[in-house]
Amino acid sequence: MATLKRQRKDGNWEYLQMTGEDVITLKNDVAAHLADKASLTKVGHVQLSSATNSDDETKAATSRAVQLAFKKAVQAEEKATYSMVTGVVSDGAIIPKTPGYKNYIYFLSMNSGSVTASSYGATSIVVDVGHLCSIDQSTRVVNCKIAAGASYQGNSFVWVSATANFLEIAWN
Repeated sequence: MATLKRQRKDGNWEYLQMTGEDVITLKNDVAAHLADKASLTKVGHVQLSSATNSDDETKAATSRAVQLAFKKAVQAEEKATYSMVTGVVSDGAIIPKTPGYKNYIYFLSMNSGSVTASSYGATSIVVDVGHLCSIDQSTRVVNCKIAAGASYQGNSFVWVSATANFLEIAWN
């Protein structure tokens, strides 16, 4: 006969009388219980880990691992900066890159309007009948022209260099 001493939930101790066979059965049950490993589909025992670079699904993250992973995510977000720059650019110009970034994208827009055709041998107002506005993303060269119908030329039009608004978005 063996006596097993255990503490109850209320803090008091109790004593259980066990036979030798009961002790062997209890020992085997405890060993079998400890051998039950947890998985994604089964309840069981897991090993704790503070690693932040593991994909092992048999270990459980500690609070420290979660905190470290969170800090790394915040640091990465702080480093993932971006910039937006706006301005006005003329036909044939190159939009300068904002230094310090790896990735860039550019957008252009033009409003309809009129230009003075003094450089074309007249002083009358030239009315916009269309426009062309594009940018080569690799060279950043702007193509910005107005197809203008000039009153001194009848119904014909000429391509007149113009300006456009640009937006640069840069990020790492």
